Amino acid sequence: MVNLHLDPFDRVVGLTATVVTYGEASSAEVTARIAEEIESMWNEPAAKISLEDRVYQVVFRIGGLWRPDIEPEEIL
Repeated sequence: MVNLHLDPFDRVVGLTATVVTYGEASSAEVTARIAEEIESMWNEPAAKISLEDRVYQVVFRIGGLWRPDIEPEEIL
């Protein structure tokens, strides 16, 4: 799930998402490392966008959720 937040005062567009991992090769530690890596890589370019003649910084916040017990229906 992805959430979008527009802060006109600080001129920030924030995107928040959660990475869900499951399966035998996953763990809470691996999930946290994946989320940290994605957030770091996506924020590294320091992207900016223009909305209604104002420039906004794009900021990604990526969380991780380890779900070793997830049901196949939830994945679909």
